[in-house]
Amino acid sequence: ANTSYSMFTVKSKVKDDRKSPQISPSVIFLSLLMLVLFKKHSLLKLDQFMRTKQAKRFIGRDKKVAVSDSTIPRSLSTYHLNPLRSYLKTIYIKACHNGKCSVDVYGKRFRLACVDGSMFGKFYGCVLQSAGEANLLLDIEVTTGKGKEIPTTRTLLQRAFREYGGGFVDIFLLDALYADKQTINLILSHKSHVLIKTKETSLTIIKDADSLFRCW
Repeated sequence: ANTSYSMFTVKSKVKDDRKSPQISPSVIFLSLLMLVLFKKHSLLKLDQFMRTKQAKRFIGRDKKVAVSDSTIPRSLSTYHLNPLRSYLKTIYIKACHNGKCSVDVYGKRFRLACVDGSMFGKFYGCVLQSAGEANLLLDIEVTTGKGKEIPTTRTLLQRAFREYGGGFVDIFLLDALYADKQTINLILSHKSHVLIKTKETSLTIIKDADSLFRCW
């Protein structure tokens, strides 16, 4: 119920830069939530669903102007992201309070988050997700394309630390593609640790780690 309340609260705060739109940003916001909730998988299927009585009743909209699959991208191209980030933060804080954002590892609880790449239609971005009993999206930073992941990851992490504070996660899980010296030091300087996945067994650091593990 609290999450539903925050969902309908945030819809009044969302904005885009269209001039005098027939379909408000709040309706776009709710329609995209419905895309996920009702597993429509594409904007075309969402368009068709939004014309049904059930969908109109859900968002409290009885106007004849449809939320079309062409209107949604026009709105999203100028959408203001800060209200959405605030909504995600509200969900995350409530989940943490309810003990849903940690993992039990041999009797000890760890707060984990992972950074990885993801495609959103034609858009490519780096995503920050909390991993636990509930896996929650915390933020995303759009990148100009593959090969630009490392600076994009740093931008994403810097914003997360400003928003949530140092040490809000115990361990960040990174693919080797998204990690370099600066990224690792950025995380360490904010009182978190790093766990990196790589298949490059020829790297010196991997050989050193293997030697340490064998001795231990």
